[in-house]
Amino acid sequence: MASAQPVICSTSRVARLALSNDQFFSEKSQFADSHGLKTDRRQGGAVPRPIACSSFSFSGVSYSTALDIIHDLGFDGVGLGVFPQLSTLTPELIRGKARYWGAALATGLRQRGLAAADVFGASEMKINDPDAERRRSARQFFDDLIELAESVDADGITILPGVEHPGQSQVSALELTARELEFRLDRARARGLRVSIEPHVGSHLDTPEKVLTLLDLVPELELTLDYAHFHVQGIPEPDIHHLLARARHFHCRGARRDTIQTDFRSNTIDFDGILVAMEEHGYSGWIEVEYVYWPVELGGEVCDNLREARHFLEYLRSEP
Repeated sequence: MASAQPVICSTSRVARLALSNDQFFSEKSQFADSHGLKTDRRQGGAVPRPIACSSFSFSGVSYSTALDIIHDLGFDGVGLGVFPQLSTLTPELIRGKARYWGAALATGLRQRGLAAADVFGASEMKINDPDAERRRSARQFFDDLIELAESVDADGITILPGVEHPGQSQVSALELTARELEFRLDRARARGLRVSIEPHVGSHLDTPEKVLTLLDLVPELELTLDYAHFHVQGIPEPDIHHLLARARHFHCRGARRDTIQTDFRSNTIDFDGILVAMEEHGYSGWIEVEYVYWPVELGGEVCDNLREARHFLEYLRSEP
């Protein structure tokens, strides 16, 4: 494997963005109110696409507070998360009430001038679980995600691809995932929504080669790409870029070899190269800055999510 090179941006850009906490909080409101950077970027900078922040980056506060933070930082939109943990909204909370929660979120987004960039849902029920009853529950959860996404006017839904369960072969796990995804694509397409899966460490789609196998089985499937899940394994960015041609959504956060989440300064993912590859492969979707609580014992690093979201936003909107 190629050796890691911390080439996210030049040393001067890192130094300029790496503010102390005191500097950050004193400049926060000025940054949020200064849309010159934002406007310049959208009028011809290297990233002429909207940038979102994950709602679940701020899971310790209410959804309205999270939306306030994301708005004040200057993001264009929000990636809405529905998880058993790390999210204010949970699968149990929205079960049968997705329209109610969607209407409340839509009002909050509209009041703050934010768009729903994506609805990302995960539950304890894996879509390729060998148990038919658990698969049925996973399908019901997906129906709730459809109602939520439609209510907030998101263009699509991100879900996880499942795992290789005990007793399953890699082939049977993949084939069951493909069948379940076909069902979800049909349901979503009928409502004008797109569906993408996020390949990730711990799933049975943890390499670009495995991802391509599933894409061959489900030709209309799209991807939510997070390079951190490949980078942490030592897979070079050029070996991942071709997947951008099938991407609907993009997650962005710092990582390095053996650590799936790091702060901005420690990152070794080549985001400069990724931005170029996006242009080459015609990716025009959202870039969502996604920091979560990811402790060291789980292979990550606990970060100041607000601070790191701000750093990546400024990086993405600054001149190359």
